[in-house]
Amino acid sequence: MNVISYEIEIKRSKFLGFNQSDKEKSVYDLVADSFGDELEIKNNNLKESLESEWEEIGHSELKAIFNKKNCCGYSTTENLKLFLFEKSNSAARSKNNITVDLIAFGKLDATKILNHSFLKIKEIISSKKLTCSYIDGAQAFIFPFDTQGNDIYSYELKVKADLISRFTINNKVYSRWIIMIIGFLVALILKNNGPATSESDTTTTESGVMDSIIASFIFYLLVELVIYYVIPFFTQKNKKHLKISNLSSFIESSSSNSGTTDSESNTNFETPNI
Repeated sequence: MNVISYEIEIKRSKFLGFNQSDKEKSVYDLVADSFGDELEIKNNNLKESLESEWEEIGHSELKAIFNKKNCCGYSTTENLKLFLFEKSNSAARSKNNITVDLIAFGKLDATKILNHSFLKIKEIISSKKLTCSYIDGAQAFIFPFDTQGNDIYSYELKVKADLISRFTINNKVYSRWIIMIIGFLVALILKNNGPATSESDTTTTESGVMDSIIASFIFYLLVELVIYYVIPFFTQKNKKHLKISNLSSFIESSSSNSGTTDSESNTNFETPNI
């Protein structure tokens, strides 16, 4: 099993209208309404139900990661469970946005858990005209799972992973675009600096050839932009993958575990599947 945690921001959508009754509510209350509708639970029982779901997950170290009283959302699918936890106290709640911790776990690769959980939250809160996004520069944390104890090793032991956007353009594509732009500019200069078309029929033919070359450059560049930029922007912008840079990504803040490395422990770790 893989267990990951990361931060997201939930805010009012700029492009979707609101029901009049929702305009005066805080984003936190709208999130609660969204999950109340999803779970078919009335708001006065939602908090109790969320705390109960967190208590029932059956992994004591995993449950120690967050305080159940801060739980503000829960959802489950066939392959994963996810919970939202409010970061700030109720007195500091903003009317327009909140930052929450999302923890998700299941028998999927960590990257799939990341993307499935994010899209699931986005789907749920859209019912209240809310949207969510990853925090700029934020990282995810993977909690190593102990297969013998059927729990994470420690709520304070985690692996830091970078969130890498799938919407990227590699250097080869950029190089090809630069070559095409240079070729386009050269063709344009040659066309404009050539002799006047009235001097000969040959010049007219050459001008037509240059026009065809310029048009070909423009067409090819537009096709490349659509294939490598426009389509990926709309299909991949909300998808990311996890990358563990090096061994320094391991974080262990518990003083009781200080000085103990993975190789010194007898615990049987399940290697995170990225």
